[in-house]
Amino acid sequence: MKRAIARVFLCLPLIMPSAAQAAPSTPAEARAVEAAFVSGLASLDANDPKQAIPIFLGVLAKHPDLVRVRLELGRAYFADGQWSNARREFLLALSADLPDPVRRNVLGFIRAIDARRGFDWDISVSLTELRSNENYKTNTIDLNFGGFRLPFTLNRPDEKELGLTFSASASLRAELPALNGQNLVTTAFAEAFTFGDYAESETLRDYSYGMRGGLRFSAPRTTSSIALVATRRDVSTTHFEDRAGVELAFERRGGNGLSIFGSTQLLDVDNARTDTLDGTSVFAEAGLRQSFSGRGLIGLSVFGEARRADLGFESFDRLGVSVFGSVEARFGLSIRPSITLSRKDFLSPSPLFSDDPDEVELSGRLRIEKTDLIFGNGFSPFIQMEATEVTSGIDAFSYWSRDVSIGIRRVF
Repeated sequence: MKRAIARVFLCLPLIMPSAAQAAPSTPAEARAVEAAFVSGLASLDANDPKQAIPIFLGVLAKHPDLVRVRLELGRAYFADGQWSNARREFLLALSADLPDPVRRNVLGFIRAIDARRGFDWDISVSLTELRSNENYKTNTIDLNFGGFRLPFTLNRPDEKELGLTFSASASLRAELPALNGQNLVTTAFAEAFTFGDYAESETLRDYSYGMRGGLRFSAPRTTSSIALVATRRDVSTTHFEDRAGVELAFERRGGNGLSIFGSTQLLDVDNARTDTLDGTSVFAEAGLRQSFSGRGLIGLSVFGEARRADLGFESFDRLGVSVFGSVEARFGLSIRPSITLSRKDFLSPSPLFSDDPDEVELSGRLRIEKTDLIFGNGFSPFIQMEATEVTSGIDAFSYWSRDVSIGIRRVF
């Protein structure tokens, strides 16, 4: 099916308005860019997208706003089956000053990506410091006994070690023609996934793995899905928790690079260590994102979570907002910042607490990827910096953390 789709959209017009491109500064540089571009096109037309991808990335490293090169990079990723990378490049290109035929073809590519079938996989691994404890404001907590405040010292472990943070997935999709409709393609999908932290010390290991499967419905500008999901989490190599339920998601795309998206999860929670933590979790998110200048994206989402546990002390509501973005800069750097602010309200705090345990969390993340540096079997390096500040009404639950990780991500 991939080859058939590629043939349908092969005639992507390449004549772009001059305002959408930054011309090289010298005639010699212009000739070098044109020669590289033609070489990439020749590799792509010869059905060798793996050869074309580094060529287009090299051009964009020096001229990230050359939209016609980004379009061909998206087409090369598409031909190589690198769906998430292709989708990203096409969504960025939609915000440029594209002729109508080009814009229609780009939207067609995105729909074809969402309606694809076959096998796909992804992996990311990074080196970071793993800790058993955060930087708490204090280890002393005042507890209420009959109206008297008595201080107690929490015995928190303090173990640190270099370890790995990882995520990996493999998915299989198949079209269901019997469920297709006018301008609607239905695909069934199944995915196995895992993510978490691994260290030599067993006490610092924390990883989850699971499966999801369901149906995806792809229309010209709308994609939606429904899936069943089940996950298991192991902490310190012992079974900690199982979650199972249903996921719903949708996206509506505009022709100018604006997308509206949303998702929700309804999960049953089964704690393997104590029945008092059994219960349910409901999570929902909605937002929008807008690409700009053919090379950047900015977005905003609001989210909420309702956790209910048999032990009422662990039940809470959480509301938050996230602002995120990305920009494809010079030197092959993809810069992706995000900031999240949320508030967690505990519904029935323990009567032993002398103060209110409700929390406000502020976190930020900056990920920088060197997209034009490819080594091994199609991997690119990245560095990620994260910072979190949690302020609770109880000082013993207030903390901050700073993390830096260096890793590689599969590009193609």
